[in-house]
Amino acid sequence: MKKSKTVLCVVCLFVLLSSLLCGCEIGPNSIESLMRPPHVGSGQELEKAISDLLGNAISLRSPQSGSCHTAVTLRDLNGDGQEEAVVFYSRAASSTRMCVLRQNGGKWQKVNDFAGDGNGIYCVDFDDMNGDGKSEIFVGWYLFNDKSKKTMTVYSCVEANEQLSVKVCTSESYDCYALADVLNNGEKQLLLAYADASKTATTTVLKRIALDDSGRVLTAGSVSMDSRIVRIDSLAYDQPKEGKHPRIFVDAQLSENQMITEVFLWSNERNNFYCPFRDGKSGLNTLTQRGDTLRCADVNNDGLIEIPLRKELKQSKAGEVAMGYVLEWCSMQGEEPVPQLYYAVNIAHDYKLFLPKDWIGKIAVHYTDASHWSFVNNRNEELFSVTVSETSEFDTIKESVTVLDDQSAPGMTYYCNVTKKGEAFGVTEEILKAYFEYASGGNVK
Repeated sequence: MKKSKTVLCVVCLFVLLSSLLCGCEIGPNSIESLMRPPHVGSGQELEKAISDLLGNAISLRSPQSGSCHTAVTLRDLNGDGQEEAVVFYSRAASSTRMCVLRQNGGKWQKVNDFAGDGNGIYCVDFDDMNGDGKSEIFVGWYLFNDKSKKTMTVYSCVEANEQLSVKVCTSESYDCYALADVLNNGEKQLLLAYADASKTATTTVLKRIALDDSGRVLTAGSVSMDSRIVRIDSLAYDQPKEGKHPRIFVDAQLSENQMITEVFLWSNERNNFYCPFRDGKSGLNTLTQRGDTLRCADVNNDGLIEIPLRKELKQSKAGEVAMGYVLEWCSMQGEEPVPQLYYAVNIAHDYKLFLPKDWIGKIAVHYTDASHWSFVNNRNEELFSVTVSETSEFDTIKESVTVLDDQSAPGMTYYCNVTKKGEAFGVTEEILKAYFEYASGGNVK
């Protein structure tokens, strides 16, 4: 009877661990499925070690975002060819913890166990910052009652007398982060963008964290951002050419429907980043300010990041409210944004029309209302038009026009008409169908 109870307890523990990993259904090889790469036969040993070393009454915790989505991750932290296990877990009424395990003589042993800087895990990352062959662990923690407040904790590996240990290097408040070889010296720095709203006025900063050869934390530099920013949305970087310093792009909100992109370029003279878009007197970045929430992105797949800049369409009459705008996706060339892609965006009817580069400067948009846009040449001759109407009204004219979209917006039909002048210009209905895109809720990316 006693043996049966023991077997039952082991089975229950196994099922509990399997069900908690990643919050999804995982089969009998649950631990093995978390390994990168999977190690045949080691999953049950690790599962038993977690039970023996951490106890039965634990809940495994998985990151909410990032490349690592599992509560247990195997990674060679010290470069000896043998993987350590990084485990995130919690007990009842306690904060989330991180435990590092390693194998010694074929048995899993606890290296270190840390209380987290929050009760939830936002992301987990691994990278060798200072090129010493050992991987740092980057954990973004957050509080369940306020997920907007995040802390980035960096853990580094230390070896002494052939014994591995893990220590906390630093903990920093942040909104977005990236790891980049800022100095092109083979060593990465941690970039942290943060909007501090704890004071009367929100202050925003881009901070650089580095590690020296001994693993000691250095604040490599920081640079302030536009004083109107209330929230950081994203942080990204690109490398224009081999050997060139990376360029940093921070998308940030000024208000619910106002956004800017702060671009930071490296200056050897300053030994720091600077923003070329800042007005010398006000210190504000008005060049990239736009009335939407589009983020910068590599929209043409050239490996470089483009910034969305918005130019309003000219009004047909003085005092009229603009019904659309031209969206320019610009790449950085030196300190200047240079357009690469163009779109005409209709705000009222949620669509955009791609405009090839060779059309720019040769066509303009005329309109009396948002439902009918006429695209004309430099002699004010209509080339083509895009019209939106109720589907019931469209039925009376459908024989003479081409449908662009009649599925996306219920009860509405989008159609176009190309004139003889437009055909001579090189426009066809098929081209317009390929260039047209419906964007629900104005989500024009």
